Amino acid sequence: MTSILFVAQSPTQGGVVTVLTHLLRHWPQLDAGGEEWRLILVLNKGHGGLAKFRVLAQQRPLTIIEAPMWDLTPGLYSGAYGKGLRSLMVRVFHRLFAPIQWLWATAFFARLCQQYGVAVSFSHNGGYPGGMFNRAAVIGAKLAGVRRNFMVIHGLARHPRWLTLPVDWVHDRLTEWATTGLVAVSSACAQTVKADRFITTLPLVIYNGVPVRAQRSLQEFVREDFIIGFFGELNPHKGLHILVAALPKLPARVGLRIFGKGSECYADRLQAEALALGVKDRVKFCGFVADAAEKMAHVDVVVLPSIEFESFGMVLLEAMQNRKPVVVSNIGGMKEIVQHGATGYVVTAGSEEALAGAILKLVNDRGLADRLGEAGYERLQSHFSVERMVSAYVALAR
Repeated sequence: MTSILFVAQSPTQGGVVTVLTHLLRHWPQLDAGGEEWRLILVLNKGHGGLAKFRVLAQQRPLTIIEAPMWDLTPGLYSGAYGKGLRSLMVRVFHRLFAPIQWLWATAFFARLCQQYGVAVSFSHNGGYPGGMFNRAAVIGAKLAGVRRNFMVIHGLARHPRWLTLPVDWVHDRLTEWATTGLVAVSSACAQTVKADRFITTLPLVIYNGVPVRAQRSLQEFVREDFIIGFFGELNPHKGLHILVAALPKLPARVGLRIFGKGSECYADRLQAEALALGVKDRVKFCGFVADAAEKMAHVDVVVLPSIEFESFGMVLLEAMQNRKPVVVSNIGGMKEIVQHGATGYVVTAGSEEALAGAILKLVNDRGLADRLGEAGYERLQSHFSVERMVSAYVALAR
């Protein structure tokens, strides 16, 4: 039996959870030598995807370990601890005890790898350098003698600050020493790691993938209106305010459905802007949905108008899975997914005129929208299938 370790640090559900779910569900039962794979998944305390992974563990052999380690960083960024003395105390605690916590986590992973005889390790990072949990995982695996040890980067690399340059340099040297290699989910993501950090080797690119559905998702009813769908976090960097501002430039029969949750302040801002622009009745907030693909049957186009770096964009694959055309900004890894004019449109980030113009083409020609959707589905089959993704990771594990 060959033991393979997957590690993820995240407080909420997101793209990493979706990718890991597909990866674990479709991982082959046997390795190249005919031995059974033993899949081990380690999550930090309070991981948002735990319930989803437990369901998966009922469907196939999967050992889930919830490490006794909390991740305070997201709460600090979101303001969950307030802005007064409580927040200050949490920040001081976080800084003072971070080295101790990192050493403990490294020892935890080293012991775990030895206990289970781990031969291969994949530590899935939201970005780079990522969370302490992920960094400790690769160092611990190295110390335990794991023969193939990878860090998978799903997000933007943080540019070193001048005050922390020595620490960042040491960290990057340790990462390259500990890992067999770095993996990024897009070429854009890989380039940020190489350009903005002290990493000497360009990470290998393995695109994310989703299952290819044989059947076309059908509308439950025929309608004359045209619905734009947004699926994702309500956060200013997603550019939803640009999409709301573009709505008055489109015919009155065009509506916007927003699926997701996030900043309440930003949601209030969007509602206020929609009211001021006279399109409030055309914008509906539908809340978080566990299965975005199911709701995509009721929209005509999926739009991701981000104004800051997007390393990939799993929602785009789900749109292509449902044969929906997509309109995206010309930043990050989205440009690698969408072929402009063939499977959708790539427009200038932050330009409501360009966004409205691309959507208007689809509003005026439903046949064009159908053709782009079908072409996107074909591109999904050839470039972004879950089988293609799993095969690439299995090749690294062998």
